[in-house]
Amino acid sequence: MKDGDGSQACGSVCTPPFAPRTSLIPCPRAQVSQQGDLTYEVPADYQATLLSSSLKLRLEPTLESIANTLAYVSRVAFGGALFLSILTTYVAVFALLQVSQRG
Repeated sequence: MKDGDGSQACGSVCTPPFAPRTSLIPCPRAQVSQQGDLTYEVPADYQATLLSSSLKLRLEPTLESIANTLAYVSRVAFGGALFLSILTTYVAVFALLQVSQRG
């Protein structure tokens, strides 16, 4: 649906050229101010509409939190393994020194 000025009416639905033909999102309405600035009005439920139509956008926060958790766990595991490695080396050197002093 187009207004008299050629722009699509706010609240209408459009398909951008880069989107799959099955996804319909609300079209923003362009306006030019008296200073010549181009502004867009988007519907209030624009984000909700995008989230409902895009699986990637819905899963992104969950996948990001999982990735952050795995990164933290791997850093803690590496630190723990490093600490145990140093402790084992220290105990082994100390034990060898004790055995060599007795013999």
